[in-house]
Amino acid sequence: MTSFKVFIALFSPLLLISCTHLSSQDKSIYACHFRYGGDWKHFEFSETPYYEAKIFDANYFFRAKVEIVTPPTGEKLLKVYSYAEAHGRDQLIHQAVYNVSKAPLNENITGEQTVYEPATEAEMKYWCEVR
Repeated sequence: MTSFKVFIALFSPLLLISCTHLSSQDKSIYACHFRYGGDWKHFEFSETPYYEAKIFDANYFFRAKVEIVTPPTGEKLLKVYSYAEAHGRDQLIHQAVYNVSKAPLNENITGEQTVYEPATEAEMKYWCEVR
C-alpha cells in the first residue's frame, strides 16, 4: 500500500468525524409560542438536513405548520402556516415567511403575530425565536 493510500485510509474517518461535528454545531434550535384563549403552547424544533415540516396543534381549533427552508440562495427561511378547522378539515388562513439567516440567538424573529379567523371570530397569537 502506498503512503498516500495509508494517509487517506487513516485521515478519512477523522475528516468525516470533524465535518459531522461542525455541521451539528451550526444547527439552531427554534421555538414558537402560540396563544389562544389565554393558553400558551410552546414548541421547539431544530433544522434538519432534509426538508421536514413540523405540524403543531396550537389548540383544538388552530393548527400551525412551521418549517425551516434553505433555498438555493443559501438564506435560511422560517415559514409559518396557520390553519383553522372548517367543515371538518384544515383550511389555510395565514402564511408568513421570515429570513432567519442572520438572526442572533435568543432573538424574537417574527414579532408577535395575530391570526384571525372571521367565521368564528377566533384569534390566535404567535411568535418564534432562535435559541
